[in-house]
Parts: sequence; C-alpha cells; structure tokens
Amino acid sequence: MDRDLDSAVRIPAVGVILDGDLVLPARATGVVLFAHGSGSSRHSPRNRLVATKLQAAGYASVTIDPKGYRTGSLNEGLILRQV
Repeated sequence: MDRDLDSAVRIPAVGVILDGDLVLPARATGVVLFAHGSGSSRHSPRNRLVATKLQAAGYASVTIDPKGYRTGSLNEGLILRQV
C-alpha cells in the first residue's frame, strides 16, 4: 500500500454495531484501538491529536465509541471485553 487509508468502520460486538474510524498509514507497523468512554468520544480534539501523533509514528488507529450503546443489561464494560 503506498497511501494512507482513512475510513469509517462498523464493528460487530455483543449484538450491537460499534461505529468508528480507521486510519491506516501506508507503512503502518502496528495498530492502536481507542475505545472511548467516560464522557470522551472519538471526535474529541484531544483524542484526535493523540491518534494523529501515533499515525505520524507509523501506527494505524481505530477509534470507537462504546459509550451510548447500553440496552437492558448490556453495558460499556461488556462491550469493551468483546472488542
């Protein structure tokens, strides 16, 4: 791959679909998964800055927002264990 990939992703987990963003630098050497919660989101400027720094260092990033996907007994902790 000779160019970066920046794409929306949908990740199935525990009966729900988690929306997120994938940024894959051309020569990525690893991947970092950000599972935001506690008032943070994948759209926050601080989280975007951290992801951008990691991408510049050659790491792909996947950012998802498990917060807000609670239904019945389903909770954020359970979703995070499944991702």
